[in-house]
Order: sequence, then C-alpha cells, then structure tokens
Amino acid sequence: MARKLAIVVHRYGAEVDGGSEVLARRIAHGLAATDDVEVWTSCARDYLTWANELPAGEERDGAVRVRRFPVDRPRRIRWFGRMTRRLVAGPHSRELELAWMERQGQRVLDLVTALAREGQSFDAILFFTYLYYPTFFGVPAVGERAVLVPTAHDEPPLRFRIFDDVFRAARGFVFQTPEERELVHQRFAIAPRAETVAGVSIAAPPSTDPAGFRRKFGLTGPLILC
Repeated sequence: MARKLAIVVHRYGAEVDGGSEVLARRIAHGLAATDDVEVWTSCARDYLTWANELPAGEERDGAVRVRRFPVDRPRRIRWFGRMTRRLVAGPHSRELELAWMERQGQRVLDLVTALAREGQSFDAILFFTYLYYPTFFGVPAVGERAVLVPTAHDEPPLRFRIFDDVFRAARGFVFQTPEERELVHQRFAIAPRAETVAGVSIAAPPSTDPAGFRRKFGLTGPLILC
C-alpha cells in the first residue's frame, strides 16, 4: 500500500539550485515512484529576498503534487545582516533568537497553519533543513510524524538555543554523512530515536572522455576531483 508522504522545504523547483532544495526534489521524485508525495513550500525563488515570485496554490512536478504558500514577510537584507552579526558576536537572549527566526525572511504562516490542520493525515512528513521558518515552526506542529533532514554543518546558527526545540521534537533523522550525524549528536541532547545516514546518490554519465577533458582544460599529471 502506498504511503501518504509530505516533504516540507523552503524553496522548490527545477530552477532552484540550493543543496537542500535539490536534495528535497530528488527525494520527492524518488519516493513518488511508489508513494503518494506532496511537497509543501513557499512562493519564493530567491533565498536572499524571499520575494514571492511563483504563484501560490497547487501544481504538478511530474508525479509530485506541489503546494505553494505565499511568503508574508520577505527579508530586509541589510537589517537582517546586522541582526545576525549581533547574535554571532556574543551572548544574547532566546527572545532575540526568536526575533531573528521571524525576520529571517521566508515566513510562511499559512503553510504552518495548514500543517497543523492537515499534518495528521500523512504517514510521515520530511522537513528539509533545520535552519528555516517552515521547519522551525512546522516540526512541532506535526509532532510524531516529523522526520528531520537537517543538512547541518558547523555554522553559528547551529549553536542558537532555539534549535534545541526542533531537534527534540523530530521523531527521526536522515543525515547525509557520518560527520553530520556526529556533529548533531555533539550539539544536541537527542534521545534515542530512528535515524539513518542516507547520503546522496550520483548518476554516472553514460560515457566519459578523460583525455578530452585534459586537453580542453590543459591539465597534466595526477588529479584529485572533489
């Protein structure tokens, strides 16, 4: 029997090139081969302004149903930059961190409200990445159905106290690397729960031309490609 799954991600679409966003879309299409998958996302395309550029409502992305919700507070870029520097510079209150989250940019209150209303109808809801408004407020809204794909790395916001609540509320985790898993376990007091290190697959091209690549870019000697 097909499962009913939702994926919550701050931006979504073939034209969106962020790491977490691309990962979310790949997983959505992979799961849609066997399950009923919806993506819940914003109308934003730009991760700096979070301006509404895409139409709100429903659309199809192949087998995936996409539901877009309008951003009701875009980011004031310079003001937000000053606020971030203040938080990173030294001690600050939890209230200031919450204000930072509210003003980070892509506040999508309608998305979180709809999750609280409809979330129990899904078998599981995957949230991509820990950092943004839809995950911060969405994970607590659906409780035991929330699976967090944090895509965490060592950055100042990871040490903000407000994120303790998000990591505590998730029922499970999907990590990309063992190092990410170790980082999260070092940072957060997470009780034992379902988790896995899934990684990201790479589709090999049907053919390669190493000699032609070397000639094109003038490369000689041994190489390490990362």
